[in-house]
Amino acid sequence: MERPKTLACETRRARQGGFTAIELMVVVLVVAILAALAGPAFQQLIATQRVKSVASALIESLWVARSEALKRNDNVSFNFTNSGSNSAVGDWKITQSSDGTGTAIVQQTGFPTVVSTTSTDGDLLFTFNSSGRLTSGGSTSIKLSVPSADVSRWVCISVSGRAVSQSTPCT
Repeated sequence: MERPKTLACETRRARQGGFTAIELMVVVLVVAILAALAGPAFQQLIATQRVKSVASALIESLWVARSEALKRNDNVSFNFTNSGSNSAVGDWKITQSSDGTGTAIVQQTGFPTVVSTTSTDGDLLFTFNSSGRLTSGGSTSIKLSVPSADVSRWVCISVSGRAVSQSTPCT
């Protein structure tokens, strides 16, 4: 035997069908407030990752220049273009020459959102000989930064050609 349906039961089912406009507006408002609070933290995170990415790309390019010198049994240069203090990170290239003017083996386009300052306030040239040893350009540094987010990182290149990335100035 089936129970007869009552009006109260049908009304209850109809009300369980969705959200009211006020409930949806409250949820949208809460999400908007959380997004507004999280925005500055994400900008800092993005700036930090950009600087780390450029530092990593520079170090990897120095490794490539050294290995190309070993592979080709010839001098290979890494030329970092810098327009001066606090200028956008420019292009850099790896060439099979001792003065950086030869044919480009690898060329990397610059990163306009990151600013660089070299320890010489100009272009840098690193030359690796056929045995992979650095013959010119050692003991220098490149400061990478995003001034609007107050994020900085240094790439330090030793006399031996070893490059490291660190969050403090090179010593």
